[in-house]
Amino acid sequence: KVGFNSVGTAATQAQQKTDTATDKIGRDVNKVDKEFKKASSSGLSFWKLVGGSAVGNLASQALTRLASGIANTGKSALKAAGEYEKYLVTFEAFLGSAVQAQRAMDVLQEFSNNSLFSQEDILSAGKRLLALNIPIDELGNKLKAFGDISAGTGRAIDELVTIYAKVQNQGRVQGDEMLQIAEAGIPIYDVLIKQLGISRVELNKMQEAGLITADIFNKAFLSMGEAGG
Repeated sequence: KVGFNSVGTAATQAQQKTDTATDKIGRDVNKVDKEFKKASSSGLSFWKLVGGSAVGNLASQALTRLASGIANTGKSALKAAGEYEKYLVTFEAFLGSAVQAQRAMDVLQEFSNNSLFSQEDILSAGKRLLALNIPIDELGNKLKAFGDISAGTGRAIDELVTIYAKVQNQGRVQGDEMLQIAEAGIPIYDVLIKQLGISRVELNKMQEAGLITADIFNKAFLSMGEAGG
């Protein structure tokens, strides 16, 4: 797959496809030339009545294919470049440095190269983590933990990071969020009970009293990935 910071690679592939399209046009032009000669040898009147239209259509089709080929093969490179620049600008705003933004992008690229998650999900997850001031040096390990949780629960990595970020921003688990998380197939109750060494009844009381803080929740949440799911 084309990496989201491999814009040069995407552009090269687009150029190769365009070259192939150009070669096809060359063959079409040769065909046009042959048709022209064939029409001309049959007499000027035939060329005026039929040949001009036929060869004109062939030439038109050839040019249409060329334009279509260039447009379609160029889209992938433009999209890759657009996504790359968009996130790079966002990362720079979070980190305050173009150099640090590129470091973060490199971490996400490395993770992408070794995972089956979509680049868009990885970029979005990375953006959410950086917004939480997660250090770049910890970004790869955090993503790996979320990736392991995703593999064990079937939930998208960006969805899991969204849950993590929401609790982190709130400072605690609120209302029926725990139930919603559990219904999503994430065994958060069992993990918290094991981590805190308490019963389900005691956990429910802690939740009702607003005592399950972001630190408690997220430590338990991430342990599912760190422990291999």
